[in-house]
Amino acid sequence: MPPAEKPQRNKEYTENTLFNGALLCRQHAEGYRFSVDSVLLAHFIDVKSGFSVFDLGSGCGVLPLILLYRNRDITCSGIELQPDLHHLATGNIAAAGFNDRGTIFNGDLRDIAHFAEAESVDRVVSNPPFYPPGQGRASGGQEEEFARRQQNGGLAEFLAAARYLLKNRGSAAFIYPAEQGADFIVTAREGGMEVKRLRHVHSYPGGPAKLTLFSCMKNGRSELKVLPPLYVYEYKGGPRSEEVKTFYRRN
Repeated sequence: MPPAEKPQRNKEYTENTLFNGALLCRQHAEGYRFSVDSVLLAHFIDVKSGFSVFDLGSGCGVLPLILLYRNRDITCSGIELQPDLHHLATGNIAAAGFNDRGTIFNGDLRDIAHFAEAESVDRVVSNPPFYPPGQGRASGGQEEEFARRQQNGGLAEFLAAARYLLKNRGSAAFIYPAEQGADFIVTAREGGMEVKRLRHVHSYPGGPAKLTLFSCMKNGRSELKVLPPLYVYEYKGGPRSEEVKTFYRRN
């Protein structure tokens, strides 16, 4: 892989809060910015006391931030390829006081063996790029292009990294477009990761599923549980659903 570029630390950023101001997350004013996807995923993953978690493609570090805030006795590592985003992520982890439990590496998840030992974590979480290059809506520049499109590894590579990291029968949680759900299940099975739970995400009741939350187990048996749908909004153009509102409330 080519050497990583140095971060451009003069980029403008915004300060966004979660959990009624209890958690601060800095993001670049222009470029990739996290969305409700990450919040939904952080509340979908099954994490227990004392678990170790690894985030593939950490961006600004929002998933580790939420997981470490909500689970006070877990550890959470992550890896982010883009130096500027890695710089943000490490700063966000430090500002939250989570340095003793959280570490973000700057590197390529296809080289995951350089950063972590095999079968060393209980859970993996990832909000991976959804689209091959040239597909999906136009991006806001290179940073967002890398985050949204599979420029540096597709779904198979993310699943392979998850399988490498997970202990036997450990599980990984992903969020992916609902229209690509069949591809996800097939690719996961081919990579030795069996989908065990899924939950479709709808913008509002009566609307089509836009995203799907998947939980897949390393060396799991073929047995799938479909959970009730998740609605982001109460109705089209309306406020957030009561369930999603709880995802933003302070512990």
